[in-house]
Amino acid sequence: MENLISSSQETIKVLLGVIQELEKGEAHREGLSYRTGQDTANCDTCRNSACIIYSVELDFKQQEDKLQPVLRKLHPVEETQVAPLPYTQEAHSSTPKQKSKTESKKHGRWKLWFL
Repeated sequence: MENLISSSQETIKVLLGVIQELEKGEAHREGLSYRTGQDTANCDTCRNSACIIYSVELDFKQQEDKLQPVLRKLHPVEETQVAPLPYTQEAHSSTPKQKSKTESKKHGRWKLWFL
């Protein structure tokens, strides 16, 4: 299971790299300067990408949370050795909440924290 999680994280990193390269190419074709993580408040491409990345990250967290009980049943002794998850339970609730404009901007700043 750990190999599956590690593989999934690597896949996400690759996909994020592909998204970044596509955005760089699009910016170059349009004659714009592309800077990773810069000016997300004034760039539709950056805001849309942040939403995509947040969506992928949220999906990964939800899958991980479904997997945790199974892992605990398989390895009950190791349960005390498992480190706490680096995100709050609120961040991955099954009911999506509406984000304000300022919250959306904040997501652009931390969207790649897990890399």
